[in-house]
Amino acid sequence: MSIDFPQKDMKRAARRKAKALRYKQAKEVAHNMWPGIPHDEEWEEQWAKRHADNMKACSCWMCGNPRKQFHKETLQEKKFKESPWCD
Repeated sequence: MSIDFPQKDMKRAARRKAKALRYKQAKEVAHNMWPGIPHDEEWEEQWAKRHADNMKACSCWMCGNPRKQFHKETLQEKKFKESPWCD
């Protein structure tokens, strides 16, 4: 007995389409990155493949996670230490 799952196929197609769109956007970002320096096509494709799922590659003090990058306490940890529950 076979059961067709058309909804499952549509979801998979939507994921493939979204990934292709993210790859295209990442390739455009790679092409426009550092405008004064020429890039070859192979470098742009490799960069786009690496960063298609998560194009955020920033580690500045505004965007970074304070716990991972700077070994600082988060705001919740600071509030907890000031609370009466913490000895």
